[in-house]
Amino acid sequence: MVTFARGLSNEVASEGVRSNSVSPGAIETAMSASTPEVRDSIVQQSPLGRIGQPEEIAATVSWLISPEASYVTGIDIAVTGGL
Repeated sequence: MVTFARGLSNEVASEGVRSNSVSPGAIETAMSASTPEVRDSIVQQSPLGRIGQPEEIAATVSWLISPEASYVTGIDIAVTGGL
């Protein structure tokens, strides 16, 4: 997906279309809650000392589609808490 987003950005940027990707790390979900040993391992490895929240991914996507990111294309944003 990252390569696709970058390639697409080269193809469509001249038409005013931006293409980016977001790569989430470990995120708090029902699945992560159902495997506490895996979740705890991720938390211990994370430089921020916690697992990500769905709202943090949504905020990144919201920024990418906002006017503030109008000069951003062809990138991948890794929302991983530093992992």
